[in-house]
Amino acid sequence: MSDFIPDNIPQEMKDLPRWVLFSLFENVYSKRLEKLPWSVNGKMADITNPETWTTFDRALAVLRKNNTYRGLGFVLGDGIFGIDLDHVISEDGTMEPWAAEIIRMMDSYTELSPSGTGVHIYARGKIPPKDRKNGKVEMYDERRYFTVTGNVYGDLKPLSERTKEAASVHRQYLKRDRRENMQQNTAAVAYVASRDVEELVKRAEKAKNGDKFSLLYKGTASGYASQSQADQALCNILAFYAGGDRTLIDAAFRSSGLMRPKWDSRRGNTTYGEMTIEKALASVRSLVPSAGSPSAPPLPVDINETDSSSFDQRDGLIAPTVEIKENKFVYKEENEKEERKEYEKKSKEKKKQDNDNDDEKKAAEKETEHVIKHDKESADAAKGLFTDIRTAWKKGRIRGEGMSGRALTGIEELDRRLGGIGKGIWLLGSEPSIGKTSLALRIARNAAADGAEVMYISFEQEEAYLQARIIATEMTERSGMKMTPESVMEGERRDEITALTEEEDFFGRIHFASGASCVNERVLLETLAEFSDIRKPFAEKRNRPCVVFIDYLQIIPFAGGSGIRAQIDDFARSLRQLQMRKGICVFLISSLNRMSYMGPVRLDSFKESGIIEFTGDVILGLNLRAVRGTDFARLTDPGEKAARLEAARNRRVRELEIAVLKNKTGESSFSVDVNFDTGSGVFTSVSPR
Repeated sequence: MSDFIPDNIPQEMKDLPRWVLFSLFENVYSKRLEKLPWSVNGKMADITNPETWTTFDRALAVLRKNNTYRGLGFVLGDGIFGIDLDHVISEDGTMEPWAAEIIRMMDSYTELSPSGTGVHIYARGKIPPKDRKNGKVEMYDERRYFTVTGNVYGDLKPLSERTKEAASVHRQYLKRDRRENMQQNTAAVAYVASRDVEELVKRAEKAKNGDKFSLLYKGTASGYASQSQADQALCNILAFYAGGDRTLIDAAFRSSGLMRPKWDSRRGNTTYGEMTIEKALASVRSLVPSAGSPSAPPLPVDINETDSSSFDQRDGLIAPTVEIKENKFVYKEENEKEERKEYEKKSKEKKKQDNDNDDEKKAAEKETEHVIKHDKESADAAKGLFTDIRTAWKKGRIRGEGMSGRALTGIEELDRRLGGIGKGIWLLGSEPSIGKTSLALRIARNAAADGAEVMYISFEQEEAYLQARIIATEMTERSGMKMTPESVMEGERRDEITALTEEEDFFGRIHFASGASCVNERVLLETLAEFSDIRKPFAEKRNRPCVVFIDYLQIIPFAGGSGIRAQIDDFARSLRQLQMRKGICVFLISSLNRMSYMGPVRLDSFKESGIIEFTGDVILGLNLRAVRGTDFARLTDPGEKAARLEAARNRRVRELEIAVLKNKTGESSFSVDVNFDTGSGVFTSVSPR
């Protein structure tokens, strides 16, 4: 905050409730710092949703109290636009001449960016449509936020009306003549197609999701609700491998089987194709530097020469794992050297085995060719769409070879009777604010400590805070000295925490994905699939499962327009298909019907969760122990019941029970007592009754 000077910021901007906070995260792929917007409630801000913004005074108060954030941001709009001139100031303080000319032309409030190498110009008025970015120049009046420093460049000037001047800057530095642009684009696409598209396609086909890419590239849209969704999925993959190059993405899509006249159809001032590309670029912006930036490579890292598990390669979004570094939560690469060596060793062994089985493969191919001539359905079977018992046994699918094991929850009685958590869909529900997220985090920690690969996706709390909760609980248990997530984030006992996270391997097996990046249920499912593809081999090496926690079900941002129950039902079906296909454990956190708050959790408490109640393999309910027994059941006065529950809820050490309501493969209809220390987040088992 040393370069933040709030007094210089124009009062017109301060008066508008368009403020957010921002924090810095290191992108491991570009090695650049990304600026992420946050609401004052600790959740990711949505630049398109005013409910996640706040006033200047409130944002400033939070900034001064919480050193997790690095500054404030202003969401452009309400007649205020901004011009961003990026990397235009050299180390010796020299401004690039063309940038100085833009500043002179605009003659409005101008300040340095947080890095000190760029400038932001703010003004009142309107700006021309389209063509928002060209190299180092960007101009926006909506759907963007600029970081604000108050660190004035040159003289302090008022926020001035500059509609005419903005049009001039736009015409000189951003606007592209439509006819010339069409000719240039046609030539550029032809050039790109002959030089780079073939290489891009080869790389994408050899990736872990290469089969999916190949189907899309060949024009197969099966598995998607519409061809438009298939278009978007293909563009998301192309955007990653094209390094953010719009021309290359366009050329590659035009060469695909999904290309159709709709691609060039108009959508206001843009086209359907341009809109699809922009959405794709937004989905991978945290991974790939902007096109034209100095650090953007022609194509991303060659995954044919590098272990693809070392980075998050996907068309959805998995946030890279995070570690604490100098009191900041920064992205950390997924795999360690030992895992990379092991993965390469495993790949070589598999290749050798494939070569040894070459004769068997040739025989199978001949059999397939023979079957194709006589029976199309049998041909599908020979290709592996379904498997006979002999083949399943031979490949170890029945015996347990190639099957993930189970991981301990750390709750002794629960592990003894359930055998830990394993493949399937698990559901945990409780009334609000009695500890279900704390319990889920505890199980996630213990499963990772037992060798599982774990991912936690929260749509309610930011990743850094959840990670601080796990660290605080761990430190409290080990030292007996209470720590809170806030004290962790404020840097208390930093050296001890650093030593702890380096010493314990399980900290490298708990991964976090941003709920804000999973913009709908399809992206969420793709995130789960990609995480499984990348991390499951490491879990299987330890004979442990790949476990994904989703917190929580009812606030997933569904894209459809139908009711919440219908949306959850559709999601549950897709989730079950994914879970069975990938062989993973999905641990869902759920809210309950309001009518269930005054008694123990039952199966019908999950009615608002749709068919999840029937789809789930194991269903757990978290209760206050005060609700059980005939004494509570005999109470007839709702006020007396509520008072007793409130007293039980307000205890520092909360007395809870985990009720196993359903278990498709074993014992159910029993409960396990635990005590929950609400201050430290520690759960302790209670001797069985």
